[in-house]
Amino acid sequence: MDEISVAILSAAETEHRVAALQHYRWCLERRRDAERDARERRAKARKLLRQRREAREDERRRLLYAQADASRTARDIRGLVAEVMAQAEAAGSARRVAYWADWARAEADALDPLLNDTPAPPKS
Repeated sequence: MDEISVAILSAAETEHRVAALQHYRWCLERRRDAERDARERRAKARKLLRQRREAREDERRRLLYAQADASRTARDIRGLVAEVMAQAEAAGSARRVAYWADWARAEADALDPLLNDTPAPPKS
């Protein structure tokens, strides 16, 4: 009877140890999975942050380019008005183009970022 009891206890102990080892391995795998998931979430968050930063920089560049274009266009209009007025004065018809010149200067002023929305970059 003692041998049977020892065999039963030994088999139960072996079964318990195998189950404990399987549980330990399962826990390790869950931990590795959780660590991998956390790394992936951190990488995704860094990527999203980088994309948002790049989008803000793209928007700042777009605004800068638009302001530069508007400034050049306003300068071009003012230059054109000056040329037209000089020719009209030379021809003695400055009064005929004065209304157009006033309108064109107002359009240039409306476009000019230096007169309207001081070219400052948007908030980062």
